[in-house]
Formats: sequence, C-alpha cells, structure tokens
Amino acid sequence: MVKSLKGRVAATTALVSMILIVGVAVGIEFFVYGELRSSMQAQLDTQVQLVAEQLDDKMRGKFLALHRMARHLGHPDAMTLAQFDAFANMSVSMPETFNTIFVAAPDGRMRYDSTFPATAINIADRDYFR
Repeated sequence: MVKSLKGRVAATTALVSMILIVGVAVGIEFFVYGELRSSMQAQLDTQVQLVAEQLDDKMRGKFLALHRMARHLGHPDAMTLAQFDAFANMSVSMPETFNTIFVAAPDGRMRYDSTFPATAINIADRDYFR
C-alpha cells in the first residue's frame, strides 16, 4: 500500500488514465462497429439492387424473344411435327437465352420438344396448367 501523498496521487492518476483509455477504446470500437455495419449494409443493398436489375433485364430479353418467336410460330394446334422441326431449325440460335424449344398446349400437353422429341413429358400437373 502506498503511504506517501505522491504515491497516492501517482496511483490515482494512473488508475484514472487507465479508465479513460479503456473508455475511449470501447467508445471508438462501438463507433467503428456501427460505421462498418452500416457500410456493409449499404454495400449489400447496392449488390441486391444490381442483381435485381440484371435479372429484370434478362427476363425482359427472354420475354421479348418469346414474343418474337410466337409471332412467327403461327397457331401451334394446326402445326405438324415436321413444321415444328422446320421452325426450330429456321429459328435463330440463342444459346444465351434459350437452348431448347418446348411448345405446350393450354391443357398441359407437350406439343413439341426440340431436345427429346421421342420422350413424352407430362407437364399438365404443374400449377400453371391447373
């Protein structure tokens, strides 16, 4: 135990200084953590917005391509398998958009499949056709 006045003042000063340093360090850590968290949230929001815009652009492009193909297709119920094959062969290849052509009737029956024509695919049980 410190008996002199100088020793007590030095010990008290050291204790107060240590408490202040710890308090400032904790305050700075709390402030930096809050700033880091808000910065990360802003970056995540920006990335989500960019991905959503890219997805919207890709979907818009696919819908536009489908609309153009539908205009040139004619009435699918009146077409034969050979006419579907001719349409698929004459269509512009768009592997970045579509890699195969499926034509389904409104009741869910598969009218044409350019990938596996011999395999019967049943899509009538999907929610879209119910």
